Amino acid sequence: MLLSHLMALVKKFILLTLVVFLVSSCSIFRRKAPSYPAGIFFPVAKSGEVIFQGRVNDHIEREGDRLYFSTRSGVVYCVDGVKREIVWESQVSDEFMSPPSLGAQNIYVYDRSSTLHCLNKEGIGELEWRSGWSPKGG
Repeated sequence: MLLSHLMALVKKFILLTLVVFLVSSCSIFRRKAPSYPAGIFFPVAKSGEVIFQGRVNDHIEREGDRLYFSTRSGVVYCVDGVKREIVWESQVSDEFMSPPSLGAQNIYVYDRSSTLHCLNKEGIGELEWRSGWSPKGG
């Protein structure tokens, strides 16, 4: 009788020890890391991500290691796909309505007012020319 009572106490002790171990290792009961002081800003940039402004228009054009895209906020970007960094960016309009079209030496993109913009893709994306179009009335 004493032996069976002792065995029941040992089983309860082992069970209680396991429960305490599991609860203490659970992340819910761990001490949380202290928060950052108010007013401090920490940027959240991941390795390999390219940060740009605006929303990409439809698709991205690729030529060799370079990627070209325009945003709805009127900026054309050239990104090095290997280094994952912006080579150049050019703000030439208020709002683009199309993705860029690549030519031999230039990039073409039109904006909301039906103006066609031509950028030099080899340099720093400087504007070569622009041409407006409007339907003839009548």
